[in-house]
Amino acid sequence: MGKYNYTVIIPHKNIPDLLLRCLISLPDRDDLQVIVVDDNSDPKIVDFDIFPGLNRKNTKVFFDKSGKGAGRARNIGLDNVEETKWLFFADSDDFYNPILSEKMDQYLDSDADIIYFGVDSVYSETLEPSIRKNRYNNHFVKAIESGDEYELRCKLTVPWSKFIRYEIPKKGGFRFSEIPASNDAYFSLLCAFAAKSIATDTDEVYTVTDRKNSITSKPSFDNWRARFDEMKRVNSLFKKEGKLEYHPNMFAQAYYLAKFKPVALFKYIPEMFCYTPVKYWIKDIIACVKSICGKEEYK
Repeated sequence: MGKYNYTVIIPHKNIPDLLLRCLISLPDRDDLQVIVVDDNSDPKIVDFDIFPGLNRKNTKVFFDKSGKGAGRARNIGLDNVEETKWLFFADSDDFYNPILSEKMDQYLDSDADIIYFGVDSVYSETLEPSIRKNRYNNHFVKAIESGDEYELRCKLTVPWSKFIRYEIPKKGGFRFSEIPASNDAYFSLLCAFAAKSIATDTDEVYTVTDRKNSITSKPSFDNWRARFDEMKRVNSLFKKEGKLEYHPNMFAQAYYLAKFKPVALFKYIPEMFCYTPVKYWIKDIIACVKSICGKEEYK
């Protein structure tokens, strides 16, 4: 057995109070290693002398001055994992629920390579319930009703609210993309396809928050361009794995990109078609139009 049973990696930028909340939500266990990586926070906002986690047991804090985003921060975390059995992640503005420690005990000796959990969601400032969890948890409903575990493997492409056997990314050399947005999708899918077996647990172990100044709530052209380019890689991976039915909708991706720079749509038209399987062109265009009309969330 390694030094730890579990390691959690948390990227951070300019929200030390929320990072502290996230750290407090983690159980005080000797078998848990915590790695916090700061992504070039502003010294006018963050007091590095009393940075959250500096004096926490079994916790390592790294200060990365490159400013290359959460993907780079997570990779630094991966580079500094001591021998461990399970890996999990958190965003610094989210937090884990008290049931986490119970689940760590329950799945410690699981034969699965990934355990997927349900999530809760709240508004960060008020902790009042939000609807953000619905889209995530609906994939559990679809997977259970259809008996198709790839509904989880291919759709739940965020790194949090799952335990990943550390040998999976370690052996595969999997890394996060060092881009402004969607840095986690390709890494999550590589782990999902490499997993020999998975387990599912609908208990809400993790709480994801809606926050006014987050990347999710403040999209930009650069973020959507990064997302579009990353989805091209994702579609290529789905093709390689024979799972094209789960591909992301490139037409919707391009539409949201064009909302910031309409002329960009003409540049990305060839790629929309190139990275979408021909048999899905009509279906994806219809879904994109429904999304534009507010009748359906883009996928």
